[in-house]
Amino acid sequence: MWISDEKPSAFLRKLVPWETALKQSGLPVFLYGTGDGADKTMDYLLSQDVRISGVFVSDEFLRGQSFRGYHVLSAAEAAKRGRMAVILCFGLQGRGVFEALDRLAEKHLVIVPSCSVCGRDFRNMDALIGSSGTLDRIDAWLADDLSRELFRKVLRWKVTGDHRWLETDAGSDRCPEAYYAHGRTHIDVGAYDGDTVVSYLEANPSVERIMAFEPDDGNYRKLAAKAEPGRVDCYHAACADRNGSAGFRGKHGRGSAARGSEGNTVPVWKLDTFTGHARLGEKGIDIGSMKIDAEGMDKEVLFGAANLITDCRPVIRIAAYHKEEDLTEIPLTLKRLIYRSDLYFRKKLYVPAWDTEYILVPS
Repeated sequence: MWISDEKPSAFLRKLVPWETALKQSGLPVFLYGTGDGADKTMDYLLSQDVRISGVFVSDEFLRGQSFRGYHVLSAAEAAKRGRMAVILCFGLQGRGVFEALDRLAEKHLVIVPSCSVCGRDFRNMDALIGSSGTLDRIDAWLADDLSRELFRKVLRWKVTGDHRWLETDAGSDRCPEAYYAHGRTHIDVGAYDGDTVVSYLEANPSVERIMAFEPDDGNYRKLAAKAEPGRVDCYHAACADRNGSAGFRGKHGRGSAARGSEGNTVPVWKLDTFTGHARLGEKGIDIGSMKIDAEGMDKEVLFGAANLITDCRPVIRIAAYHKEEDLTEIPLTLKRLIYRSDLYFRKKLYVPAWDTEYILVPS
């Protein structure tokens, strides 16, 4: 297992930012992909005075389309232009992805920038060094070697844009056993189409019941169809730090979020209220574990469950990639809620570092 003995504050300053490497290369810059990711990336590159030479997509996605004034090329057409700087603008999962990017990197400079899924923020080297004291603090909190390895690799990737830092061994997303070792109630916020509910029931057959929240209409219908009657309660609602309602802009996946009055209106709940923990010490539902994947509202879900977390001390599994600040703000919030705890960091085999999460296990 690879582990550096250096703290983040030490090794971050030794890295060459991808923006610097890109400008020094002198290569023509091509965006690989279209859509929201390419839109954000193009805006950021233009703000850094980087000239964009073209846009291309994988051959099977070519439809004769254009993107922001650029005629979109196929990968084969772009390859005829010679060596170039390729900026990846979408997400890919699986071992084969890394092999494909490795082959591409043999001929071109390949960069995978770090950008908020829910927002337009790019976390550059200056921002990371500015928060290096906090990063050192989080690094010291991490409870095992795997957590430290993954955390330090993700930080290196955020600066360098080098996809190779994101390659992981099997088991890099495994949860601590404590997440499944209870017979109380489990909460799943952002239950999507029910897959995480099904997998949790398989891993913890002793769980008393599951409360699953999903605001997207289509995903909620799939969730309800998979739910085991009597063991899973499904709620067509969002969770946050307030009670009320909000327009939900559904994309059936990443980037779906509550946005003012846009989209379909769904109820919004504080988990403290919903579970009977509106005040500290109230005898509400006994929660043993929580999974939070709220598409950018993850920290707000924690704020709305502060009493529940204090009273029940559940194991908390929470996404840490929707916003750039999540990497630092999520663990700080978790530790404020339950300081005497073990903190773990996990990620799936994904480029960029999507499906990255923290798990807090109370001592």
